[in-house]
Amino acid sequence: MKPELLAPAGSAEALLAAIRCGADAVYLGGGAFNARAGAQNFSCDALEEAGKQCKLHNVKLYFTLNTLLSDRELPQALDMAGQAVRAGVDAVIVQDLGLLRLLHAAWPELPLHASTQCSVQTAGGMALLKQLGAVRCIVPRECSKEELETLTAAAPLELEAFVHGALCMSVSGQCLLSHALGGRSGNRGTCAQPCRLPFSIDNEQCTMDNYCLSLKDLSLLGAANEPPLNKMAALKIEGRLKRPEYVAAAVTAYRHALDGAASPVTGEDLRQTFSRTGFTQGYYQAQRGAEMYGTRQREDVAPPETLRRMAALYAKEMPRVAVDFHFTGEIGQPITLSANALEESVRVIGDTLEQAQTQALTKDDILRQLQKLGGTQYYARDVRAELPAGAFMPLGGINALRRRAIEGLEGMICRGGQQATRKAPFACEGGGPQGRGEPAGGKNRVSPPAGISENLLRFLSPSQIPDSLPENIQVFLPCDTSPEMIKEHRAQVTIPAGVFGDYGKILAQLRRAEQAGASLAMAQTLDGVALALEAGLVPIAGEGMNVLNSASLEALQSIGVEAAVLSAEISPAQARDLRAHVPIGAMVYGRLALMLCRNCPVKAQMSCKVCANSKSLIDRKGTAFPVRCENSCAKVYNSRPLWLADAQERLPALGFRLYAFTTESREECGAILRAYQNRETYIGEFTRGWMKA
Repeated sequence: MKPELLAPAGSAEALLAAIRCGADAVYLGGGAFNARAGAQNFSCDALEEAGKQCKLHNVKLYFTLNTLLSDRELPQALDMAGQAVRAGVDAVIVQDLGLLRLLHAAWPELPLHASTQCSVQTAGGMALLKQLGAVRCIVPRECSKEELETLTAAAPLELEAFVHGALCMSVSGQCLLSHALGGRSGNRGTCAQPCRLPFSIDNEQCTMDNYCLSLKDLSLLGAANEPPLNKMAALKIEGRLKRPEYVAAAVTAYRHALDGAASPVTGEDLRQTFSRTGFTQGYYQAQRGAEMYGTRQREDVAPPETLRRMAALYAKEMPRVAVDFHFTGEIGQPITLSANALEESVRVIGDTLEQAQTQALTKDDILRQLQKLGGTQYYARDVRAELPAGAFMPLGGINALRRRAIEGLEGMICRGGQQATRKAPFACEGGGPQGRGEPAGGKNRVSPPAGISENLLRFLSPSQIPDSLPENIQVFLPCDTSPEMIKEHRAQVTIPAGVFGDYGKILAQLRRAEQAGASLAMAQTLDGVALALEAGLVPIAGEGMNVLNSASLEALQSIGVEAAVLSAEISPAQARDLRAHVPIGAMVYGRLALMLCRNCPVKAQMSCKVCANSKSLIDRKGTAFPVRCENSCAKVYNSRPLWLADAQERLPALGFRLYAFTTESREECGAILRAYQNRETYIGEFTRGWMKA
């Protein structure tokens, strides 16, 4: 069975292009809470019309509610989901784990797709998504062919993979660069794409024309009809912000590739309709490096003639819906026409069949009239006629009967596509869309549970740990730390955000840590949660889990998480709104991880030996962003640390506080801890981070 060809629809015209060029499914967003707030998107009325058109063309419609949400936004998001359900959508795409669980409770039969923003890379993480209600996982763009082959054999739910379009430098859901630099959040649908601006490497000239965070676009056209891609549930084209001609070109090219047919769209057409210095298959082929980088060039821009040819691809309807007709008649009786399409059927009655006075009507006459479906999305498949000899009726009467039958079918198809809806059960309903009232669910838990201290100190290396530590602390070290060091420091462990194909290796590290005395593991993704549980460790959700609402806390509790660090994008007011289902904490010191990169921008320029885990990226203003390795990935950290030592009285009630040490020396770590104890002001540049609001 072929995978679905899934196309973007950022506007009504792009939707038309996708449908007419052969997409099996489309994805689009409403007026809020979708990851492409800059697209035209669809109002409630426009969504209903889109649902109707998709049903009439036998195209599935997926609705995006794929951003993070606060407690006070959840009721509005559920209302939007209800509108989408009434419009007949076939699935909803979700990032927020709390919303995922609420949607599953409200509409158990509604398919839910976990967005690539969920950052889930392994079958273990996918099993937790399934537990929360997902039936499909959109896998990260960074997966290799070998990793996708493993997932297709082991994943407990459907898989969807991107095959064409823009590549983000960071793993989706793990990027805070736009949020940190300008307040426009990728997790909230408003990414400003600062990664497309110039960046270089400190003390080195960047040979990628000083655009060290800008990747070429993805194109897997040649591999779309081969394993493992042809084993996926869906192949996805990126581009809700792109023009309809781009959608037409990409859908046409991939439709023909999946069907094994010659395409009117060439590789050059695809490059010109949108690319950045052409295309790459670097992640898929596991050939990461400098050749993956690119920017928009003059030759990447389509000339008017190319755009006209691409527009012509969707100028007319494509016959894609089969209709079966059965005509019957007896002289002196009204004729009847039955029509069947898309599992719906109608029967219409026409004029009385007369005795022919001159030329009689033939079966061939009837068949020809019923097959006249040109200019529509329909084509006649099985056409039968039962007609007595010597009968007559005007051909116009047959045409009118055919039109009435099609109209009746369309009514049945559209009604069949609409789904019943009911009010969603929502624990935080008192907050409402306007934010009045107080969410239900209990009080914030100020005291941490047994086994978790009030202050968590997270280090990248044991060499950073000061000789003297304050009381009531807990040290966290990377899970690949030696058992001897874990024992010496009575440390707990952290799990890398980038797991990918290393699940077995990391699981072995965690089991060694557990044997050395560790009992807690901080995870940045559901993959890490699954690893912790399998290793017999208590999972703590790190800031990479993007916890922004009470429903997400409840969802995490349901899968075994026993404490959670709040999202770095939360505001103090939103944190105070939370009603904790597990103990909650927040980062109070440290450099925020702004990107998780599988294609290290430093390694693309020099060897790891030359870098020695000490380099930084430099933006056009001369600001330095440290880059540090983590399990074959690279994390880009903020240029300034979060500092709240002198603002602790403004913090909301927390069960614990997280101090995250990255570039600091042992002496600096000790000085920072003493400064926090004394509530001192920071000397140098710093940020208030999530406490700004």
